[in-house]
Parts: sequence; structure tokens; C-alpha cells
Amino acid sequence: MLSLAACAPPPPPLQLPELSYSHLDAIELDIARLEIVIAYDPPLAAPNVEHTFPTTLAAAAERWALDRIKAVGDAGFARFIVREAGVTETALDTEGGLKGAFTDDQAERYEGILDVVLEIRSDRGFRDAYVEARSMRTHTVAEDISVNDRRRVFFEMTEGLMADVNARLEDRIREHFAKYLR
Repeated sequence: MLSLAACAPPPPPLQLPELSYSHLDAIELDIARLEIVIAYDPPLAAPNVEHTFPTTLAAAAERWALDRIKAVGDAGFARFIVREAGVTETALDTEGGLKGAFTDDQAERYEGILDVVLEIRSDRGFRDAYVEARSMRTHTVAEDISVNDRRRVFFEMTEGLMADVNARLEDRIREHFAKYLR
């Protein structure tokens, strides 16, 4: 029976929804165009793991800007800048030996940070207004987590960080961009 279990194929990869913000109302700004700048340069090496996520934080933030910000004016522009979009993995201490064989410890902690700014600039490039949003989240996982469950955790972290940033940006845009809203 054990030999049959060892030959079982791995479960199919978890199918996750595509992150999109097009179901939310567009934020119409009196600008001629939108620029998106990904200023975050991922290291692509440990302890950073954001490049292994189903959707990176930077890609999710870019999708947010494309889905939510609409240029409906004739002059000026908005610049959406992703300043930080990293997730690090930290190994946690787990119980070893015989006792460890009967426990299910938390083995890794993931810490994610998403930091963005949205600026309104004149045609000459002067910054007329800006809003910022930053979110931080952590999540731990058990030592026996499956590949699919880890992918789900990564997706949920991205979704949660984006929900935080979306809420903060909506509030701050209403407060500081009143003269640019249509």
C-alpha cells in the first residue's frame, strides 16, 4: 500500500483567479494620461520570495492602476509609482526529534510590504498633488504545508495587501484630489 501512495501523481496546480479591480468604480481624474512606474527592483533571491507568487505585488499594483485610474482630461498627467513590493521569508524554529514527529509547528513567516504613491503632475512635470498608501502583512505557515496551500497563502497575501492599499488610496484620493476628480 505504501508503494502505491509513493507513486501517486502530485495534485494538479491550484487554479487561482486573476486579480482584477475592474469590478470597482473607475476613479476619473482630470488628466490627459496615466504613467506607471515600477521603481521596486526585486532581488530575485532569498530571503525575498515575491517573484514566486502567482501574481507579484508589483503586477497587482500595476493592474490596480490600469483598472481604477481613468484619464478624462486634456492636460497634466498622473504618475503611479510602486516604490516597494517585496515579500521576505524567515525560517522559524521547529521542534526536532521524537517530539517533533508528533507536532505540526509553524515553519516559515512571510512578511509583505506594498508601498505606492499616486501623483498629479502638470504638463511641465511639476507635482501638484500626491497621495501615498503603504500596507504590511505577515503570515506563518506550517511545516507540512502543501505546494497548493502555499500558493493559496501567497495569493491571499497579495489580495490582502492590495485591499489595504485600495482602501487607503480611495480615502486619500477623495480627500486630496478633490479638484481633479470628475
